[in-house]
Amino acid sequence: MDPRHCINSSSNTYPWNEWVQAELIVQDSLVTHKVNGEIVLTYTKTQIGGGTTNGYNPEIKQDGKMLTEGYIGLQAEGQGVLFREIKIKRLK
Repeated sequence: MDPRHCINSSSNTYPWNEWVQAELIVQDSLVTHKVNGEIVLTYTKTQIGGGTTNGYNPEIKQDGKMLTEGYIGLQAEGQGVLFREIKIKRLK
């Protein structure tokens, strides 16, 4: 488990008013992030954990448990963001 809150990627930074295409591909335990078609971050074996959560249900938050399902969350860290044309495709 990586204890860092923020993990650097190889992505460029983009001006606020420039649209980018972002893709998140999850295949079994491999997660790949792409920006404008280029891979900028990959990781494997995602699991529950971290000490930044308060008021959680311990039956659900079992540190070290491998993730097999979950939710999709769109967020920004520290600045505004706009989303458009969000598509979800189930991979076979």
